[in-house]
This record gives sequence, C-alpha cells and structure tokens, in this order.
Amino acid sequence: MIFKLYISWNVDPALYEGIISLRYYSIFFAISFLLGFYIVKKMYINESAPIQWMDKKLVYAVLGTIIGARLGHVFFMSGIIMLKI
Repeated sequence: MIFKLYISWNVDPALYEGIISLRYYSIFFAISFLLGFYIVKKMYINESAPIQWMDKKLVYAVLGTIIGARLGHVFFMSGIIMLKI
C-alpha cells in the first residue's frame, strides 16, 4: 500500500515515436504560440493597429524561443555535464 503513495517523476516525454518523434513539450510550445497569436490578434483589432506588425512579432517570438531554448540548454545543461568530466 505504501508503494502507491509516491509520485513517479520519471515520465516518458515522447507522446508518439515514429519517423518524427512527438514530445509533450513541443505540443505545449505550439499551443502557447497559437493561443498567444489569437490573443494578440484581438488586442491589435481592438487598438486598430495593422495586423502585418503582428506577423513579424510572431516570427520573432518563435525564433527567440527556439534560439533561447537551445542557448539555455547549452549553457546550463551542457555546462553541468562538462563540470562532471
């Protein structure tokens, strides 16, 4: 009975494995960008701002997220691995 009272933190991140592996955090990234896009689109419509500006900002947000995630992984995770060597 006591063995069922703990949380397993070792969750498999892959939702689907095939030619292209689909992971849960990639789904969360996509949902956040789509949700953010629609929220900002409503804000732009309410403020009568040009929608073309929003498209550029979305591209910058996606690129910034990808580059920032990679840099964070290299500096923080690989740095820890290098310190162990």
